[in-house]
Amino acid sequence: MKNLLIRIIVLVILPVMYFTRCNNKTSFEMLDLWTENWRVEIFKDVTKPADASNSLELITAKNDIEPAQIILRAKSDFTIVGLKFSDLSSGKNKISSSNLDYYFVGYRYLEINAPGCFDSITNYQREAPDYFPEKLLEDISISISAETTQSIWVRVYVPETTLPGNYSGTIIVKTSLGKYRIPINVEVNDASIPDSQDGKFNWEFWQFMVGSGSSGMIEQIFGHKSYSPEWWKLQEKAAKILKEGRVNVFLVNWLDLLIDGGTTVDVNGNVTFNWTKFDEYIQFYMDREVIKTMAGSHLCGKKKEEAYVQRLTRDSIGKTIKEAVLFEEGGKVWLDQFLPALYNHLQQKDWLNKWYQHIMDEPKSQQMLTMYHQVSTMVSKHMPGVIRGDALNRTHLTGYVDRWISVIDTYNDSFKERQALGEEVWFYTCCWPGGNWLNRFIDQELYLSELLSWFGYKNDLPGFLHWGMMWWHSYPDCKYGAGDCWSVYPDTINGNILSSVRMEAMREAAEDFELFKILEVSNAEYAMSLASSLVSTGTEYVTNIDTIIDRRNLLVRMAADTPNHTSVNQHRSSDKY
Repeated sequence: MKNLLIRIIVLVILPVMYFTRCNNKTSFEMLDLWTENWRVEIFKDVTKPADASNSLELITAKNDIEPAQIILRAKSDFTIVGLKFSDLSSGKNKISSSNLDYYFVGYRYLEINAPGCFDSITNYQREAPDYFPEKLLEDISISISAETTQSIWVRVYVPETTLPGNYSGTIIVKTSLGKYRIPINVEVNDASIPDSQDGKFNWEFWQFMVGSGSSGMIEQIFGHKSYSPEWWKLQEKAAKILKEGRVNVFLVNWLDLLIDGGTTVDVNGNVTFNWTKFDEYIQFYMDREVIKTMAGSHLCGKKKEEAYVQRLTRDSIGKTIKEAVLFEEGGKVWLDQFLPALYNHLQQKDWLNKWYQHIMDEPKSQQMLTMYHQVSTMVSKHMPGVIRGDALNRTHLTGYVDRWISVIDTYNDSFKERQALGEEVWFYTCCWPGGNWLNRFIDQELYLSELLSWFGYKNDLPGFLHWGMMWWHSYPDCKYGAGDCWSVYPDTINGNILSSVRMEAMREAAEDFELFKILEVSNAEYAMSLASSLVSTGTEYVTNIDTIIDRRNLLVRMAADTPNHTSVNQHRSSDKY
């Protein structure tokens, strides 16, 4: 009986004492502090719930980055000075404090919501205009106004070498109103998520970071000359965001890289290709373990209803420039030079097995389809074995496409027929669909990004494409698709690129897909049943955050074959789409 009483004191009373003991009564009463799951988006006017938690409990795999939130709100102005992490311990085993970090959540103003956002649906956070949680600020400290809520985004990385177990430690939140200790426990399960370059999930997010035109956001927005030390510093940050975000399909803007390398075109149109910058840029990202696959940027562009071939030519003084030409008026001649040269160079670099080629984005008119046929045929001729793939909304290019990428709301039986024939299908979202569709708009619930990969796994879609990583020169007011064109942010004052909570959510989605593939090896039927228990279609899915958390935790434990887990059927009894 005495031992039981001691255990009750240790397990129940001490955590409360631990949380409060370094705070004087006055500051504690003035400041509300609580914790929250990463899927719950915290607005500036949110107040502390009656049942709020004051500790962090995370369930992870190995080689897993798992986020959570610490929330603060006070009756007076105050400053969050910083956070200090202890090592996390499980007996003699440790997760070093260096594997924990934090960001302050910044806000993005939306004047209008995404399309169709309040048509009798529930998955949008609130009606615009308002400030929505979005950016991840890298300031060490931050000043907060009275009656304003601030989220701190905390992340724990569990190294692959970590032994399974429960790891405990503390986080000290230092504020101008006192110090606050938050207990943290991390349950590490014996399943290892592969590095993104070795993973099963393909996450293609278009970067626009080279050149001086619309594809060169760093030079255009920051003003740094390409390949300068400042330019490479920002590339370094971009590589960190891509690797942590598990973006492993790397868009290569070959036109700009060939120009930057010194490619020349003589008066007769003969091209001397210089691949130095092409190689340097790709190798930079390979060395940082970003690239699983390279996506060659589109061979064709579009103007309204007309398509054209993108080529290099010379201006009146012999300078190499880009030019848009029709297939019959110089496009074919260019491709007859470029495609064999690209193929041979990729072979020499041993990169051929990593390359797939875009032809044209979303071809629609008859002229576009005709040109797609022509150019795709040339790719097949000059680059045998190279995958041809594009964003399409129907299967009207059979024989000219190897990798179909369907927008989520047009994924239908025709694409399933291609899958049944052994052809690969990915999916994408863009500035649409709105309404109740799974998407990743700023004003949608954050968990919808995670459920994209559950939809993907359920439908055997091993890749996801999105265009708008950094289209910084357009739509700074976010009126276009509620932030669809920006997922990372330029910090020109500090010479930095900032990530976002939506990038974090997509990493969680990619990790979930990898866990499904691990579980599939031992129990494919259960893996499919679990995915289906959260997502039925792109518009029918579970919206209860507690249920989503429980099933993700179940996925982790099942992938690791951890005992004492709850079955999918037990979950299903209480939740419906």
